[in-house]
Amino acid sequence: MRRTIVLAIVSILLVAAVIRQPDATFQASLQGLTLWWTIVFPGLMPFLVLFELMVAFGVTTLAGHLMEPLTRRLLRLPGSAGLAIAAGWSGGYAAGSEATALLRRNGDVTRSEGQRLLALAHMPNPLFIIIVVGVGFMKQPAYGFLALIAIWTSSMIPAIAGGIKQRLSPGRSRETALSSGEKPNSDQRNLLTKATTAMQEAHNRDGRSFGQALGDATISAVQKLLAAGGIIIICAVLVRLLEPLWDAASLLLHLPHWVLAALLESHLGAYSVSSSFGGSISAAIPVAATAAALSWSGLGAIAQTSAAIQGTDLRLLPFIAARAVHALLAAALVFLLWRPFTSLIKQHAGALSAAHFDNTSLLPDNADRWINDVLIHTSDLSTLWHYIPAALLAFAIVVLLAAVLSLPLRIKLKR
Repeated sequence: MRRTIVLAIVSILLVAAVIRQPDATFQASLQGLTLWWTIVFPGLMPFLVLFELMVAFGVTTLAGHLMEPLTRRLLRLPGSAGLAIAAGWSGGYAAGSEATALLRRNGDVTRSEGQRLLALAHMPNPLFIIIVVGVGFMKQPAYGFLALIAIWTSSMIPAIAGGIKQRLSPGRSRETALSSGEKPNSDQRNLLTKATTAMQEAHNRDGRSFGQALGDATISAVQKLLAAGGIIIICAVLVRLLEPLWDAASLLLHLPHWVLAALLESHLGAYSVSSSFGGSISAAIPVAATAAALSWSGLGAIAQTSAAIQGTDLRLLPFIAARAVHALLAAALVFLLWRPFTSLIKQHAGALSAAHFDNTSLLPDNADRWINDVLIHTSDLSTLWHYIPAALLAFAIVVLLAAVLSLPLRIKLKR
């Protein structure tokens, strides 16, 4: 009852604010729509469709058998979790969340495994970080690479720690045994036969033809992306409408201006960071802030995850806590890697490029700008439509590499 009343009050206030500022609302909603169409839709659509097809035809089962030693030894997760991680790290936030929820619904992961996998697979799109943030927002691709390294590395720290905790916990036979039921002394030919048989059985249980599965996957992906687009547009409008309140609060609490956008929507937060720091500030600070904003992912992406895990027993509060921890670790890792990273760039880039990696930022000296100017300029927003083949190729390479790396571990287990 209380929740309904609160939501009703918030909705009324939001409608009143929209009526009071129609021009600002229109510009903010247009920005959210542009962001969704150029970044989120092309980044997620192929992976949402592909993963559902892989589940329907038993490819997740096949890959799970092949990737089991690597994911089990490193993360204490079943092999099929590797596909969810690859989808999330290649496609973006919702791809990892949807893949994890689908694995949990099918019983491929336990609740504890699904909870850890949900946090690990929820990653920003790497193409967005390098191309849009590094090249477009910060005018320096290397900063995008550093942010990406920090985000990926910091996500593995709690994941590996959780795996160690699972290994030390008593009574977790499900966590320590191979989920495929394969005996350690089975040979590689027998392994491939079992994996292929399991894939065929999974496809037979599904029973759909390719055309039907493709149609269902496409419809489901479009519905999810439309919902995600609505959330992004609402967050963009909220950022714009909450400016006056945030300005008043920042005078009392001395909060950075970019925090509001980062809290609500990570893509807007990344742009706000790049436009909020002046030229006299160390470049490590905006890069760390950007890594933290993208690791946190924003309330909009968290809402998408909440929608994805509906109907499962996965919980949202531990996921939110994991996002906060990830944001802190990513920012700290940027500062830790800053000197060795810039030194390495100077050594390989030569004297001409070394000037770009001094202790000051290359970002424009516009620290006085606030979210009135945080509307993303079209020139700074590179579309990801052209990079869909590259993203799918990266996904395939990651999965293949994980399967290949699993072979030595399986041979070691055999001995």
